[in-house]
Amino acid sequence: MKTVFPLILFAMTVGCAHQLADRPAEYEFASQPTRQIISTPIELAQKNYTNGMVSEAFTGLLNSYDNTHELQCLEFAAELADREIQWMREQIKEKSELLADTQNDLEHFDRWNNSSKLFVGDKAYAFLRGDGIETFSKEHFIPRSDQIKNNMIKVQIIVSSEIANPNNTEYNRLLTLAKKIKTQRESVCELRLRYISKIFIGPRVALGDKLVWLAQNDHPSWGWIPNPDWIEKLELLFPKDYGVWIAQSDERTRLDFKSLVSNIKNAIGAKQYEDFQATLDLLSNNKESGIDNWWPAESAKQ
Repeated sequence: MKTVFPLILFAMTVGCAHQLADRPAEYEFASQPTRQIISTPIELAQKNYTNGMVSEAFTGLLNSYDNTHELQCLEFAAELADREIQWMREQIKEKSELLADTQNDLEHFDRWNNSSKLFVGDKAYAFLRGDGIETFSKEHFIPRSDQIKNNMIKVQIIVSSEIANPNNTEYNRLLTLAKKIKTQRESVCELRLRYISKIFIGPRVALGDKLVWLAQNDHPSWGWIPNPDWIEKLELLFPKDYGVWIAQSDERTRLDFKSLVSNIKNAIGAKQYEDFQATLDLLSNNKESGIDNWWPAESAKQ
């Protein structure tokens, strides 16, 4: 009996080892992480874009084209631009919905009693200067639209050069790509103009008029002078570096801003707040009018 048990144990050990030997992959790699093998520049660009590395996706495609002259790299860059345009549309829709209540309050400002106007002014100011509008506009939407433009201008330059090459055998594909980029430019410019005018700058101009009224009518206890608290909000609402964005808004927004500047000057006086008036003059006199100078149409011609 003593001899039989070790023999049985030995047989079981050998049998298990034999089974493991028959299935090496299952046991050898089960605990190891799965590695995703990136085999082409397009797959790498897709991975980068999916992970939010938009700039890296475009840069990788352009670098790959420089090395391989595979037209598919440029075509996929244009596909990514289409996705970015769709992202812009989605953000405008989302922010428009978020702005609806604030815009409604500002549009009906004159109907509110004085105490309600104070509340509406404070609420709208906090909302427009919050993360959802101001921070998102300055740190995400506007820089990302700049990124789309800059990347696609690089693609434009390559495509134009290749079209001009009489020895290029991909003329039809290049021409199709050139037309697509031209359409994309129109879409990006229109969406950026709409966002700046309707989401970012336009509502601030509308609020500015209400803050002027509050500065004139919400008087501090020590005298009939413009309320400095509301004037300070006006100053913070329009910093000096907003001039380019104001200039890139639509014509209606630019005209409304010039009207606001006139109202502010009348409300606060020329001698008091001279620094703020200098800022307003700088903003209202910015020469980069409209969106055309941001991405000139000439750069999209093929």
